[in-house]
This record gives sequence, structure tokens and C-alpha cells, in this order.
Amino acid sequence: MINSIKDTMTLYNGIKIPGFGFGVWQIPQDATAQCVKEAIKAG
Repeated sequence: MINSIKDTMTLYNGIKIPGFGFGVWQIPQDATAQCVKEAIKAG
């Protein structure tokens, strides 16, 4: 269970990935770069 943005999930091959992500799949392409920049600035 993910309780914090610092928690990870372990995949079947043992690799750990963040449990929280920033999805941009449905954001218009021209807005994606700015959204990602703001997410990076926010940490």
C-alpha cells in the first residue's frame, strides 16, 4: 500500500519503482512541458 510519495512498489523482477507518479498521458502536448517543469520544481 502506498501511504507516502516516498513509498515504492517492487516489480516481479525485483526492481523498485515510485508508488506515486505524475501522469501526462491526456494532457495536450503543448501543455505537457510546462506541467513537467512545474512538477520538477515542486519536487
